[in-house]
Amino acid sequence: MTTAQCVAAGRQATSAKDYSFILTDAELAAWRALAATTPVLNRLGQSVTLSGQQIFCKLNNIIAMLGGTRITTPPGSLVVSSPISVTIAATTPGTLDITPTVAAAGANEYAIVYITPPLNPGRSFVSSQLRQIPGALALNAVNHMAANYELIFGSIPAAGGQRIFVRWYVANVVTGAASASYQDSSIWS
Repeated sequence: MTTAQCVAAGRQATSAKDYSFILTDAELAAWRALAATTPVLNRLGQSVTLSGQQIFCKLNNIIAMLGGTRITTPPGSLVVSSPISVTIAATTPGTLDITPTVAAAGANEYAIVYITPPLNPGRSFVSSQLRQIPGALALNAVNHMAANYELIFGSIPAAGGQRIFVRWYVANVVTGAASASYQDSSIWS
């Protein structure tokens, strides 16, 4: 298990424990009610209904990943901005700038970004190659990511021609709400 996987498993264990041992009966009922009225899409694009514990863990794990304060009562709204585009400026040697764009960023919203190592330009299926960049990125702003990229994959390619993929979504640090993801790619130049 990688360090990132251990951290994610620890967040999940903490959330599950909090749900079982910290919440009051009224809070548990509120989470079950939120889950019943908030279907989500699974990996196959099918609408599914989560349990109260699943939605509690999902939202609190996102909040914890962003460094926010855990919530015990369901948020009043799960609305977040939707990704419109991402600009990837990857040049060799040493530059990687990512600009995640939304129409109008809401309060407390950030981009959670996943990135691939340099890949063959003809490759299109990359889900297994994506790794999360630590922390959250500012929306509608240039984020200099060369140092973070090197922490994950080592040095930036010395020669151009390979493709880098970026997948990102908007998340709210207060509510844990998250948008659908957006993916794009760029050739290292």
